[in-house]
Amino acid sequence: MKILRISYKNLSKYEELFENCFKKNSLNQDYLEWLYFKNPLGKVIGFDAIENGVVVAHFACIPTKIDGIMGLLALNNATHPMFRSKGLHEILAKKTFKGLNSKFRFIIAVVNYNSFYNYTKKLGFIEIGRLQLRFGKLIRSNKGLKKWTYEELNWRINSPRTKFKLIQRSDGIYFVNCYPRWIPLIIKSQILFESNSLSINSSFRPSNYGITIDWNKDKRPRIYLPQRFKPSPLILIVKNLGTQKIDLKSISFLDFDAF
Repeated sequence: MKILRISYKNLSKYEELFENCFKKNSLNQDYLEWLYFKNPLGKVIGFDAIENGVVVAHFACIPTKIDGIMGLLALNNATHPMFRSKGLHEILAKKTFKGLNSKFRFIIAVVNYNSFYNYTKKLGFIEIGRLQLRFGKLIRSNKGLKKWTYEELNWRINSPRTKFKLIQRSDGIYFVNCYPRWIPLIIKSQILFESNSLSINSSFRPSNYGITIDWNKDKRPRIYLPQRFKPSPLILIVKNLGTQKIDLKSISFLDFDAF
């Protein structure tokens, strides 16, 4: 078995792996090319386990930022059903962590129950909270969260698998509407920019309230919605790299590519 870095030439093999691991997934080659190789913050980082030319395990992270601090978002990590219980997830993750550039100060992930044990007991992640599908106020704190540049947001809302719409209120607050193909809901998220470089003339002032999937530190949703509409149980975890710890206060579906 070979352990090799994630490669553009293996996109079709990743699609095949995900088809074997996940039901009703939309992780096709076009989407993976966009996610892994077109992110303005940098290309995917991670490793594959390859057996006889077939990718049997995959550990991927993409660059992200919290409060302007560079970090990584772990996602799309999978092991073929015939190769589970062999420790491949741990091997690939530790090899990824070992070779990281020092500019990356943390790793975050949103995982389900099946992955939670490996991340927390074997890889040193800690649980921060649980994301909920809710109806309520969308306004977020301006600290402890991902802030977007125009280039990042333009990349994000042009995902090949989901329709998004950027909305600016007349008071300069921005929202993104998401129209998932497989659930009959419009979900929304407030976004904040790193600078005031984006300006859209608007006299439109939509409500501060809406349906969203998010987590906010020390706040409990007032109105929960049926959790069957979520992609899966969503557990927010973090691993700090070095001595500087991020104070994460809020994360929404837009930040970790749930749709």
